[in-house]
Amino acid sequence: MDSAAEKASLQHEWEIFACPGTAMDALTPTARRPSPAAEGLREAMRRHLFSSQAKSPTLATRHDHYLCLALAVRDRLLQNWVDTAETYTRAHVRTAIYLSAEYLLGPHLENNLVNLGIRADAEAACRSLDLSLEELIAEEPEPGLGNGGLGRLAACFQESMASLELPGSNRRPYRNRGCPRHPDPRLRRPHRQHPAAVVGPGP
Repeated sequence: MDSAAEKASLQHEWEIFACPGTAMDALTPTARRPSPAAEGLREAMRRHLFSSQAKSPTLATRHDHYLCLALAVRDRLLQNWVDTAETYTRAHVRTAIYLSAEYLLGPHLENNLVNLGIRADAEAACRSLDLSLEELIAEEPEPGLGNGGLGRLAACFQESMASLELPGSNRRPYRNRGCPRHPDPRLRRPHRQHPAAVVGPGP
């Protein structure tokens, strides 16, 4: 393939991932096109591939695509997060703070997809980009902090409060005060990030 043809091919591939409403939409029969929510996720993943990862589809790794999906989901979580904080602030709601030195929350991405009710949309969005949702979910590193029953209790308590819509948050005490905690190194993979987790302000 000569350089001009190769350049045209790469440009076409980039447009399919990075530009909304282009060749991919034209090639997808209407009956098989993703739902509006799935299309929104797909466009967010395309946008993050360029604006967050600075990658073209040719150079992107599976982990890059995982980060794009995680960031797209995080965008949707943050809207709920900000709306909830605004509601609590305006209503002067009392907030319960649960202090724990350990958290064993497990991977966030699939949990967030289920809680937002968009797992099927994410699967459709990934399929339209020729990606596997299961493979992207498997890319998330384990964010476990601690290794005992206290960490499991903290995670269960946090999930219960969220399910009951109780205003509250969990905090880890003694930050930078002689009681450091770090993710389990046995579960850590190098150069892995946790964009699927939403981290609030410190105490």
